[in-house]
This record gives sequence, C-alpha cells and structure tokens, in this order.
Amino acid sequence: MLRHQTIDYQAERRPHHPGLRAHDFDWDYATLAARSHFVDHWLEASGVASGNRIGVVGLNSAAHFAILFDASRFGAAAVSVNFRLAPAELAFILGDAEIELLFVTDASVANIVSQTLALRDQPTKLTADQGEAWHSLAKLMTTAGEPYTIGDMPDENAPAVQLYTSGTTSKPKGGMLSQHNLVSLT
Repeated sequence: MLRHQTIDYQAERRPHHPGLRAHDFDWDYATLAARSHFVDHWLEASGVASGNRIGVVGLNSAAHFAILFDASRFGAAAVSVNFRLAPAELAFILGDAEIELLFVTDASVANIVSQTLALRDQPTKLTADQGEAWHSLAKLMTTAGEPYTIGDMPDENAPAVQLYTSGTTSKPKGGMLSQHNLVSLT
C-alpha cells in the first residue's frame, strides 16, 4: 500500500469524515483527496517527473499536507523544508535535494524564500507569487478539477519523503523514507 492510497481509501468509504483538522482548517477525506488530485495536475504541468523531489516550505497548513500526500500519488519525493533555518542553510538543502519546484504554503515566509533563492545558482520554480503565496495556492487548490489519472504506480520502495538533519556538526544530511516506511508507521 502507498501513502496516498490511505487517503483515497477513506475518501471513497467515508468522504465526509474529518481527514485533516487543525485550528485554521477542517477538511474531510473527500476534500483532502480532491485537493491532492489538483496538485498532481499542477506537478505534471510544471514538468515534474516521477522520482523528482519537490520542496515544501511554510507553516503547517492544509495545503502543506495535501502536497505531501500528493507527491506520493505522483511518485515524487517531498522535501519539507524548515522555514526557521537561515537562508544559506535553506539554499544548501534546496541544492542538495536538487529541488527545482518549491511550494510556498504561507505568505509569512516570503522574505526568507526571497533571500534563499537569491543565494541559489540553480533556478527554482515557485508555485505562486511569493508575496501572495498562500492566498494564490489556496485559491488554486479550490479550483474544481478532474481526478488525476495515475499512470504507473510508484514502487513501494521508492523514496516518498526526504527529511534533513539539523546539521549541528556539519552540513545537514537528507534521510530518505520510502512509501513502505511511511505506511508501516501508521
């Protein structure tokens, strides 16, 4: 079983049951699945291929989690980047993970993202205007779209998430978790 299949399973059987809830959002399983399908279309249109890594930076939000679940369906590995790091550290992680597409899920990190991208040699595509990142992403995610048609299912041993260490003694290191690793944790 792959990580996104748990959401799709619940969306089919209990669509109106709470799927993702916090102080500022409340999505049922049907909404979570629909939003993640939207992100799949976005990844495909942006030229992301299965096996690529996508970055996500921002506060915990519904969009952040939808993107993390979505990367699973698409076969991309999600790299959740800590916005509290210094711009030089963020730039290192974006380069080390070879991230070309960065989702910015909260407008409050726009200044840090701007500073980080200015330090990078490689171009980085943003999913929305930095100043209006969260508002643009939220608006786009509410756009009705067709369910994403999955081509080849990702391998359960394929990377699903790449998490970075704090780098207290040297540069941060990216540890990979596979689809199987993540599903076995639940």
